[in-house]
Amino acid sequence: RIEKLQERLKKAETESRQRAPEAADPKDLIQKGEKVGHYHLIVERFNETSREELRRISDSLRSQTKNTIWLLLGQIQERVHFVIGLSADLKNGSVDARELAREVAGLLKGSGGGRKDFAEGGGSEQNAFEAVLKILREKLCSL
Repeated sequence: RIEKLQERLKKAETESRQRAPEAADPKDLIQKGEKVGHYHLIVERFNETSREELRRISDSLRSQTKNTIWLLLGQIQERVHFVIGLSADLKNGSVDARELAREVAGLLKGSGGGRKDFAEGGGSEQNAFEAVLKILREKLCSL
């Protein structure tokens, strides 16, 4: 009986992680974005969302945006993970997703890295959202 309950729990957790977040419609995310400096910034938090799902959302945004930077954060239990992406037209510009990821990861008490146009990371600090948003806005305004 306990084994069956454990199987059901494991299956439910897997299904929960595989489901698309309700607010993950790229058009909705784009509309929620704000102008920061010369860029359009999208920041969104999701609960119980896997890093793979954040990557999928990031890919959708890349194909539908211009002059845009996004930070997508997900939380599963005690861990916070994130992806930072740049629209294709910013790939060779002055914004570097790796540098932004290092800043964000530091505030989350974790680590991060990647490519110039896409980076990801994670950490354990769950209450750093406002600090992350403030640093991100400051960085983009200074570019």
